[in-house]
Amino acid sequence: MSEPHERKHADAHQTSKPPMSAESRAVARLSSRYPARRVLVTGATSGSGEALAMLFGRHGWRVAVTGRNRERVALSAKKVRAAGGEVLEIELEVTRYEDFERAARHVAEAWGGLDILVNNAGVTGGESIEDDSIELWHRIIDINTFGVVHGCKAFAPILRESGGHIVNVASVAAFVSAPEMASYNVSKAAVLSLSETLDAELAPHHIDVTVACPGVFQSELGAEGRVLASPNARMMKSLRREQETTSQTAEDVVGRTVIDMAKRRLYSLPGGDLRAQWIIKRISPEFSRRLIAFLYTRRLWKFAEMEG
Repeated sequence: MSEPHERKHADAHQTSKPPMSAESRAVARLSSRYPARRVLVTGATSGSGEALAMLFGRHGWRVAVTGRNRERVALSAKKVRAAGGEVLEIELEVTRYEDFERAARHVAEAWGGLDILVNNAGVTGGESIEDDSIELWHRIIDINTFGVVHGCKAFAPILRESGGHIVNVASVAAFVSAPEMASYNVSKAAVLSLSETLDAELAPHHIDVTVACPGVFQSELGAEGRVLASPNARMMKSLRREQETTSQTAEDVVGRTVIDMAKRRLYSLPGGDLRAQWIIKRISPEFSRRLIAFLYTRRLWKFAEMEG
């Protein structure tokens, strides 16, 4: 009498699926929110941009893979297709607003609109205020700040039609403001401020905004000229050493981001001591700045391996 029951129980056990990861559940929520499943990612040819494109591709999204190098765009697009996504390949230089206008027309014609815009492309760099050249200041801000402004401006009219989502990738540098990388800090603080502004400005149009502020993670830091600083820049040396020892991956970063997107959070922040820095700065800005100055002067925390 018990055999059919046992067989039914065994069949159910064999066909049961493993539990979904937190990031997969988050993408599933976004898929329900945006059934057309259309996303464009700038800087999608390496690091967190490629990881995010792959994540959406695995969940059957239509992914616009963009980058300034046509060959690298094609390579990343091939990976996203293999993961299960439908792909548009778009060559795009984020410092040129006309490239974004062209990309917006391309997406509108091919897909009839867009649901999620990810302004991910960026560079790192910076030196002391005396050593950093004005030319590098302009270059870093052109890429990191205006690259995001261009994307938001070009795609806001399209996103208004779908009630979509803008994701701007800033950095912990936006609020930690570490010494000897002022140009980078300024460029990312501007992205944070822009995101806070648009969160309110676009709310009547049902456009969500998330600003991701990741810390150091494993990535191709030297890929495609992504470091704009002299070889002897002390903070860049320190960041490279930290990158070699961190366990944080690009997949970890994008996992945190999509979870916060699904929850409609404005801020997507790392954990640990960097989150503590965020909290301290919000509660007591003066103490936060004195703490950074003390740590830098004594060569403690992130500054322990800086020379001189």
